[in-house]
Amino acid sequence: MTDPLATTTVTTTGPLSAEGQRTLAALQTAATEVLDRKHRLGHYAVIWQDGKPTLSGGDRLSERQWLLADKTALERLLAHTPEKARLTRMSTLARLKHIDAMLAQLPAEPQT
Repeated sequence: MTDPLATTTVTTTGPLSAEGQRTLAALQTAATEVLDRKHRLGHYAVIWQDGKPTLSGGDRLSERQWLLADKTALERLLAHTPEKARLTRMSTLARLKHIDAMLAQLPAEPQT
């Protein structure tokens, strides 16, 4: 597995202090260790690549599987959201509608 942090660019408004450099190094070490552990366990990770979040490694879900899993989670959330929470319900319903639209645009998955 390539190390996604090896190509990470850190942008600051000025030079980092010694404490800032130590903090950045600690965060990069922790992130590298977590990503390495996920890789060894066969888990996927979501990393930032080419300006967008990308699934990396593990048993990757297809885009359809990912959307269906998100839809299921939102439907469960909606089932437990009280009617009085109108903004939350409206937001969840809008997200569900968006997922349905995205699913409709995907090509059919081949039958196995």
